[in-house]
Amino acid sequence: MIRCINRLEKHQEGTIIIDGTELTDDMRKTEKVRRSVGMVFQSFNLFPHLSVIENLTMAPVYVHGIPEDEADRRALELLERVKIPEQAWKYPGQLSGGEQQRVAVARVVSQQPSIILADEPVSSLDPAWAEDVLKLITNVQSQHDATLVMSLHQPQWARRFAQRIVALRDGRLIFDGPPAALSD
Repeated sequence: MIRCINRLEKHQEGTIIIDGTELTDDMRKTEKVRRSVGMVFQSFNLFPHLSVIENLTMAPVYVHGIPEDEADRRALELLERVKIPEQAWKYPGQLSGGEQQRVAVARVVSQQPSIILADEPVSSLDPAWAEDVLKLITNVQSQHDATLVMSLHQPQWARRFAQRIVALRDGRLIFDGPPAALSD
C-alpha cells in the first residue's frame, strides 16, 4: 500500500487521491504528489557514495530549490535532533543500522513533507533502537503536522504508536479502528 501511495508500484483496483490529486499514469500528477511525500524505506535507501549531510541536502537543494548553505544548516540541526551530529561527514557504510535509520528519518524531515510514508522502518532493529526510531518518527510527524502512514508487522508497536490502525491481508481490509480495539 505504501509503495502504491508513492507510486513506486501501480495499484490494481480502486483510487488513490493525495491532497486532491488522483494518482494515475500521468507522471506530472505523480511528481506533484512526490514533492509533498517523504519516505522512510525498510532498507534505508541512502546513497552510499554521498556523505550523510549530502544525503540530507540533496532533495532540499535540487528538488525544492533551497540554497546549499541553508540546506546544510538545516541538515546539521536535524542530525542534532536525531542525536548523531558527529556522523555528518561519514558515508552510510561507516554507520550502524540504527544510525542509518536515523539518517533516513532525518532525510525525510529535511524535505518537510506533508505526508511521511514509513515502510517497516524498524524491522531490522533491536527493540531499544526500534522504540527510539518510532518515537523519532512520531515526534517529527507531530512537530511538522504531517500525515504519517507506517507499515508495521509488529502489533505491539502499532498499538503503542498509532492513533488509527488499518490492517490489510492480501490487499483486503480486515481492521480499521483505534489501537485499543485491535485484538491479538
